[in-house]
Amino acid sequence: MLFFLTSDKWALWERRIGYFTARCQSCHQETWQILFHMWRTKGSQISPPTPWSPIHGQAYQVRCNGCGVPAMVGHPQTWVPHQAPGFVHEHHHQTMPATPMYTTVAIPVMR
Repeated sequence: MLFFLTSDKWALWERRIGYFTARCQSCHQETWQILFHMWRTKGSQISPPTPWSPIHGQAYQVRCNGCGVPAMVGHPQTWVPHQAPGFVHEHHHQTMPATPMYTTVAIPVMR
């Protein structure tokens, strides 16, 4: 019983942090590209993981507002100033559990 209560439990979180207009590489439409910060935390049955638990891997993902196809990108500071001059930072979106259909793309690139 003690093993079950102390075994690792993982959670994946996401928060929308900005958007910009660009041509999607998948659908080739000029549409909104939405940027998400995704991160993984660890806990246990006794102390479940929360968005504020220590981070064990993070990544950034852009999702096309037209077709919904995700693309993994580097930290926004490395590409936004050069490739997305119309980028709008957003600070009002809440942290949420990651959308399951996008986690399979994000987990392998988390460090």
